[in-house]
Amino acid sequence: MEGISIVRYTNGHFDEWNDFVDSSRNATFLLNRNYLDYHKDRFCDASVMIYADGKLLALAPANFDKESATIWSHQGLTYGGIITHNDMTGAKMLDIFKALCPYFKEQYNAVAWIYKPYPHIYASYPSEEDLYALFKVGAQLVSRQISCTISQDNKLPFRTLRKRGMKKAMLSNYEVKDDDLEGLKDYWTVLDDVLTNCHGTHPVHSYEELSLLSSRFRRNIILHTVANPEGKICAGVLVFLSKMVAHAQYIAANDEAKHNGALDLLFYHLINEVYPDVPYFDFGISTEQGGKVLNEGLLFQKEGFGGRAVCYDMYKINL
Repeated sequence: MEGISIVRYTNGHFDEWNDFVDSSRNATFLLNRNYLDYHKDRFCDASVMIYADGKLLALAPANFDKESATIWSHQGLTYGGIITHNDMTGAKMLDIFKALCPYFKEQYNAVAWIYKPYPHIYASYPSEEDLYALFKVGAQLVSRQISCTISQDNKLPFRTLRKRGMKKAMLSNYEVKDDDLEGLKDYWTVLDDVLTNCHGTHPVHSYEELSLLSSRFRRNIILHTVANPEGKICAGVLVFLSKMVAHAQYIAANDEAKHNGALDLLFYHLINEVYPDVPYFDFGISTEQGGKVLNEGLLFQKEGFGGRAVCYDMYKINL
């Protein structure tokens, strides 16, 4: 494509970048610089803006890992492929890839580009031109993680086990609280305890980081909690809300809440009463080690709410 140019992102492009993200067909608020840059001290930003004949055509969020000489799009995000509008075409996308591959090699002496396309549920209009371009440049699928998603237009019913848990929580006087920002610190304690005891790990985000991000994206990062009859938080989920998807993050319940069906009550409430008008409700991945290990119990639980598979993929392009 004639007239294509690649411009490295700088702070001077802040508004132009964010305006393009907000009006795009496939990006979410995670690609807004107010989110993308919160952990900029951890990554060497290599994001670029692609222009065609002087008009901004696409954005490519990226960082460079010097140790492995690898470009990532983006290493700090679950997804982060090329951001586009409805005027993107298959031929234009192929031209972009043909321009970006030598650019990353020449500018960073990179040997590989790890690319994470947006799962189709996040797009407001079909936008998989990048998948074709990945094939054309010889990209290899290196990771496939399975998530579980509900299509709100055609929901499947809850399994009997999930209905039974929901009724038990209701009879036990458990109470759901929406948009519980005040409860974030208490919930993070519950979450950290569950992760430490069950998996020997901690949340990727610290409480301080989530406080910052939730203040920046008040309408997009929403905490929903469940309190026991004594009013103490015992379960919850953080929802990352975009135009097309209500994505569940950091789902946790302590032993008491698990025994009494707190999460069953919570997800019935979220799916049917809070987010019924959002096209998709996504429970997040149920795999480990880049998809090599399936957590069958976790996936079974999510499928019990009516969710079915959507894949989060990762590709490697040798430069």
